[in-house]
Amino acid sequence: MNGFNTLKYAFLIALGALVLQGCQDLYLFEHESEEEILVVEGLVTNDEWDLHTVLLSWASPYGGPRHRLPVTGAVVTLRDDRGIQDEMVETLPGRYRAPYRFAAEVGETYRLHILLEDGREYESEPQLMVEPLDLDRMVGAYGVDYQYTESAISERLIQHTFPGAHLFLDLEDMREQTPRFRFSSKLYIQWVELVDEGVTMPGTYDFCWIRTDITNLVARSISDPAVTRLKTAFVPRDGHVMHFYNFPRRDYNQPRVVIHNFYSLNEDSHNYYTAKYDQLGDEGKIFDPIAAQLPTNIRCLTDPDELVLGFFEASTLERAAYQVRMNQVEETVSLTAMPLTYDRVPVTGCVREFFPDFWLF
Repeated sequence: MNGFNTLKYAFLIALGALVLQGCQDLYLFEHESEEEILVVEGLVTNDEWDLHTVLLSWASPYGGPRHRLPVTGAVVTLRDDRGIQDEMVETLPGRYRAPYRFAAEVGETYRLHILLEDGREYESEPQLMVEPLDLDRMVGAYGVDYQYTESAISERLIQHTFPGAHLFLDLEDMREQTPRFRFSSKLYIQWVELVDEGVTMPGTYDFCWIRTDITNLVARSISDPAVTRLKTAFVPRDGHVMHFYNFPRRDYNQPRVVIHNFYSLNEDSHNYYTAKYDQLGDEGKIFDPIAAQLPTNIRCLTDPDELVLGFFEASTLERAAYQVRMNQVEETVSLTAMPLTYDRVPVTGCVREFFPDFWLF
């Protein structure tokens, strides 16, 4: 069959869901054909603590259900060029995970193989694990950021200006190497709450923290060969404005820790994420690119003409965490490398009357 002639994009949207480790976006795809179309979303990295997840689902026919239709009972296998095979385990319907403490190796090439219960077989193109980025190139700069809210009395937007720290990855000396990567950013902050205060008692304190993804606050999370300095995060100076940056409304203490996950990409993966960014970034203007099917590196072995959607990614993961300090008098920013445990602590919580081990003073 020629799937390109029978399919029609009804919508292509990002839900901002954490489908796979690494903050990938979920795309819902509808088509006019009544035939089943397999959708594959997979990621493996060199980090043994990663989930290394593959999601299998069926695309919905046009007008059909808008929820995921999982593909269950498949045999999903990771294969490398040395002949080593690792079979993945189905932990939830349609969700397959690599064996415990699995880690892909830099310099090796991996393929994803899928065998469905009905005998159909699929395989990805070979994916090379490239060398990791040099994260010593992170720099900070003092400046301002702008956020907008709707006016309560008119249709105009109100501009808010906030001082803070911009974080950049400096790529000036790497232009000839053409680094390819994507990243995600999280911000860890703290606050103290007075509780149980009474007339005859001094009261007690809760020491609280929260960590939230802030990747969507920067314009671009995929590398661009034309850019010599890519912005990776903005950290507001003042704690009471954090609700403009996806945090609950309260006044936070000054310590700030930015946690970065950088995924070094091969050329196939970089082309895929660039195409995805281009589609999400257009505003429907006349000169915006026409929405088209995203690249796929999955093919059907039993029927080469069968259309398959999705992408299998093998990327080298480098993590980094920095405490951000700002001097508002001199308008400078300093970054101090921190333990990666700040990406391991609970997403949010409070401890009463004593400081948790990771508390920053």
